[in-house]
Parts: sequence; C-alpha cells; structure tokens
Amino acid sequence: MTDKLIWGLIGAAQVGAASQRRIYRYLEHHQMTLAQGWANLATWGRVVKLPADKLARLLAVQKEWPLERWQAYLAKMGWQICVLGEANFPRLLAHIPDFPVVLFYQGQIEVLQGNSLAVVGARRMTHYGRAVIEELLDERLCQVTIVSGLMTGVDVSAHSRALAIGAPTAAFLGYGLELTWPAGARECRAQILAAGGAIISEFAPWEAPVARNFPIRNRLVAGSTCATLVIEAAVRSGSLITANLAADYGREVMAVPGSIFNERSVGCLELIAQGATMVRTSQQIGEVLQNLGVAVAETGKEASAGPTKVVIEDEWQKKVLELLQAGPAETEQLVAALGDQQAVATACTWLELMGEIARDEAGRWQAS
Repeated sequence: MTDKLIWGLIGAAQVGAASQRRIYRYLEHHQMTLAQGWANLATWGRVVKLPADKLARLLAVQKEWPLERWQAYLAKMGWQICVLGEANFPRLLAHIPDFPVVLFYQGQIEVLQGNSLAVVGARRMTHYGRAVIEELLDERLCQVTIVSGLMTGVDVSAHSRALAIGAPTAAFLGYGLELTWPAGARECRAQILAAGGAIISEFAPWEAPVARNFPIRNRLVAGSTCATLVIEAAVRSGSLITANLAADYGREVMAVPGSIFNERSVGCLELIAQGATMVRTSQQIGEVLQNLGVAVAETGKEASAGPTKVVIEDEWQKKVLELLQAGPAETEQLVAALGDQQAVATACTWLELMGEIARDEAGRWQAS
C-alpha cells in the first residue's frame, strides 16, 4: 500500500510517464521497493537520473503531502490509484511502448479488463454524427466496454449510448479528477459511475485541462482498446491523433464516411484512404470485432457467454504461439528467437486478447 501511495504522489508531482517508466524499471532491475528510494529521495532521485526540475517537484510534494495526509485526502474524495503490474491495471495499456505507470480513478477500472472499443470524434458534432452513434452502437456491443474522453460531442454521446444499450463504459480525462469539466459532461460522468463504469486520469487530481494534456490522454484511449471507431473528425483533430496512435499500436481502426462537403468528414475520409476499415452498419463493426476475437451479441438476442474462437492467420501470432506451445517463455526470449520486438509485442497482445496465451505466476507467457 505504501508504494502505491508514493506512486500516486509521483503522478501528482507532474512527473511524466517517461520518467515514471525510468523509475519503474530502475526499481525492477535493482529489486527495490519504492518506499526505500522515497526515504532518501534527494540522493536516490539523482541516482535514477531524474531531471532536476522533476526531482525538485517530487521533493516539494513529499514535504507537502506526508503519506497519512495523502491517504486521507484520497479516501475523502473517493479516488483510487492503480499501478502497472497490479491485477486491475488495464491489460492492453501495459502493452503499448509509452505505457503509463500510475492512474487515478473513480468507479470500477476493472471494466477495462474485458474487450473494449474506443469511440472518438468531433466536439461540435452534427445531427449526422448523432444519428450515426444511435445507428452503429447497438445491442451487439452490450458486452464491449465503450471508451472515450468525456468531452461534449461524440465522446459524451458515445458514453450515453453505451449506457442506453447496457454496455460498460470508461472515460479517460485530459485533466485531474478534482475537476468536473466541461459543464455539459457533468451529468454523463455521474451516470457512468452510477452504472459501474470508470473515470480515469493520468494527471494530478488538481491538474487543469490545458491543451498539451489531451494528446497525452489520447494515447490512453487508443492504447486501452482493441479497436478505435472514428465518427466525424476534421483533418487536424484529436480524433485523428487517437486513430493514428491506435494504428501505431497495432490496433484496428474504423472510420465512418461522410459528406465531402462537411469539414468534419474529411478526417474520416482520409483515414479510409490510408487503410482504415470503412463501416456503415453495426453489423460491420461487429464483424471487425469478431475477427479480433471479441464477443458480440446478435440484435435482440442474448449475448454469447465468451469470446468467439477465431482462426489465427497472422504469421507473427502463429510464430509466437508455436514457440509457446513448446513451453513458457518471457517476452525477451520470444524477441531473441524471432528478432522483432514490436511484432512480438503486438502478437502477444492479440493472442492474450483472444485467450490463446496467458501469463503464468512467474510472469512468463504460456499457451492456454
């Protein structure tokens, strides 16, 4: 518990994900607890080679927030901390190269342990965009966690539609949990929590919604989901950042076509031209998800009890699975045998998602 509280203070000190990863790997390599380093922070921080400004912020936070005060504050606000390596840490986030180490959250972060779909788009959504959400997000997706960013427009509409069809939903914020912003999202936020969903932030609880935070947030939306659906997006928009990140992470990208005369459709049309899957019906979305091993329900019928069994056609997935069928192996061993770190990481992500492999008690991959 002590280490988790300290990780929260590191996040609260605005020490970014890259420095957090450096700390995490240092502790892992030297088999140290975070509390050991925290007890002698000034010296230890220099050993870890933290930049001077970040070390100064950590020292200031350590002085202002004794662990007892910090714990009482979190308990009073009803917030929790999730750290990389814990059972409830969003499983797909652990597989992206720029993964976070610590997250603050309200509600049930466990909804991100299941299959998930990011839905993103314009803040100034048109009537067409609203109709698309109503049409495409139907009961087929009732077992899929809908993930977005709780901004007005497509985000809030996607969360609300998830609640309407009985699907789990989770929101990643571009600011701290203390803020309820924008005003138009306040009711939706309360409804998400009441329905057993989650509100999650990588930022200090008091962090304001400044522009630089939202691209950082977008990687969490893309990285926590197995596919991203883009509905109405301009050429230069956060939605396209999310879609491009999803593609970089090896996740499926879908886009809804629109009028060539609508600037909010141009981004989607460009994504389709670049290879994103064009979708016009909920059935098409369901087919894409089923091909990824995600369980979807037939409209008007009970959802299936488990993930759909799919035929593995990807060559890297086949290679990884073949090695693991001979015995458990660590990621580093798979990379040494196959030679491409990113391809191996992506293959492991999808094989785990499809239930073909899992980690054993020692943290090694093994065939299921």
